[in-house]
Amino acid sequence: MALVSCPGCKKEISDKATKCINCGYILKEETVKIEKKCSECGAILGDDVKMCPNCGCPAEDKKEELIQKEIQTAKASKNTKKWIMFGGIAALVLIIAALSTFFIIKANNQKKAIESYNEYIDNVNTVVSKMLRGAAACEDAASLIHDVWSNSIMKESSPTTDKYTKTTYSFNDFNTSLGNLFADSSFQKKIDNIKKDKESINAIMKKLQNPPSELRDCYDAVVELNEKYNSFASLATDPTGSLTTYTSSYNSLDADFMTKYNTLKNKIPEKR
Repeated sequence: MALVSCPGCKKEISDKATKCINCGYILKEETVKIEKKCSECGAILGDDVKMCPNCGCPAEDKKEELIQKEIQTAKASKNTKKWIMFGGIAALVLIIAALSTFFIIKANNQKKAIESYNEYIDNVNTVVSKMLRGAAACEDAASLIHDVWSNSIMKESSPTTDKYTKTTYSFNDFNTSLGNLFADSSFQKKIDNIKKDKESINAIMKKLQNPPSELRDCYDAVVELNEKYNSFASLATDPTGSLTTYTSSYNSLDADFMTKYNTLKNKIPEKR
C-alpha cells in the first residue's frame, strides 16, 4: 500500500482509501451493488435471471420488455381495429351508394314503364276515336252510294240522288250514275278524307303492335275493330258486287263495327 497526498487537506493518506480520514474529501465513489429482487415475492434474483425461480414472475427488465411488447401489440391492434373500422365504413358507404343507385334505376324504370303504359293508352284512345269518326264518314258515303245505285235501278227520284241518276228526260243506268257520283268534287273530297283517315289510323296501329302484357286483350280488340273499319272504308271508296250484296255488306258492317266498338270500350283501362 502506498501513501498519497489528499487533494483536500494535503495530508498523506492510503492510496486505497475512498475518503480522506482527515477532512472527509471523497477520493472514490463507492459502488454499492443493488440487489435485484422479485417484485412479487421479494426473492433476490441474479443479473441474468429472466424469471423468478420462486414465484415465476418475470424479472423487472423482462417485465418491462413484456409491458412494452404488450403496449406495441395494443397499438398495433388499435391501428388494425381503426383500419377495420375505416374499411367497414367505406364498405357501408359503397353498399349505401349501390343500393341508392339500384333504387334510383328501379324508380326510373318504373317511371318509364308507367309513361310507356299511359302513352299506349293514349294511342289506343286516339285510334279508336279516329275509327269512330272515320266509320261515320264511311257510313255517310256508303249510304249515298247505295241510294244512287238503288234509285238508278228502281228509277226513283230523290233530291240527294237525282243529279247523279237522272238526265232531263230519263234515268241513267246505275254504272253511269255511280260514275257521276264519284266524279262529283264534293263527294270525291269525302272519299279522299276517308283514305287519309285510313292512312293515319294504320300509322297508329303500327305503334300498337307490341302492347304491354296486361294490354294484350285491349290490343286484340283494337285489331278486330280496325278490320271492320278497313272493310267499311273499302265499301265506301271502292263499291263492288251487286246492289244486293252491297246492301248486305253495308248493313252487317255497320252493325258489326258498333258491336266491336262497344266491346273495346270495356277493355280500355284508365291511365296510371
